[in-house]
Amino acid sequence: LKMGHSNFSVFERVPQFLKTVIVYDCFEEEISKEILYGLSHVESLVLANRLSAYTDGFIPHHPPSHLKPGGLPPVRLDPELFSSVPQLGTLALSWLFMDTFPEALYHQTNGMAPLQDLEELYLNINRIPSIEVKPEHFSHMRKLRRLDLSINGMRDLPESLLLPPHLQSLDLTGNAIHILNGSHFRHLKELEALTLNMMAPTHNVTLPGRAGRVVPTRGVLGYIDPSSFIGLSKLKTLT
Repeated sequence: LKMGHSNFSVFERVPQFLKTVIVYDCFEEEISKEILYGLSHVESLVLANRLSAYTDGFIPHHPPSHLKPGGLPPVRLDPELFSSVPQLGTLALSWLFMDTFPEALYHQTNGMAPLQDLEELYLNINRIPSIEVKPEHFSHMRKLRRLDLSINGMRDLPESLLLPPHLQSLDLTGNAIHILNGSHFRHLKELEALTLNMMAPTHNVTLPGRAGRVVPTRGVLGYIDPSSFIGLSKLKTLT
């Protein structure tokens, strides 16, 4: 099944007791708003091209950040895609190779912003750069507690990168961040878990011991300023 602009009300007869919907490998160039009609009762939604990423855009046995040059074309989201599912608490948009922050996450329909009850947002394995992550994209998500931006196109953390202040968990794994030279997280007073590991490993590291044991763990994050974690008084886990 391929879902696109030609499919309407795919989930029209989904049982009302169903609270989680996971859709893998059904998206090509665009996901139209009609796709989600009939899911007004669903609490958790996953839209991903996971298997396509493995076969067409992924180098086996390498860290997830080693995507083949070019890879798959980005999937476009209809700006009003989530207007019919305002009740969502968890949303994952993974392996879609999006190279901009999706307008569908903040586009207002009839004066109303979408996803105001969202608590968890997963945007992992895309190509979203730091410059596309703006505070106005999250201003309406006052309940957002977990944000996953792992394995994207982020190469720095500018001071202007103002994420929702009520976040409790932030994952930046597998980006290409070279340096932390400021208190980028100082406004995240509620943050309990911060993940910065595996920053775009550039080559494998062969460890002594068992022959052929190769561990791809050396990355590009070369400097962390002592002030980088100022203000994180509730932080419990730093990876």
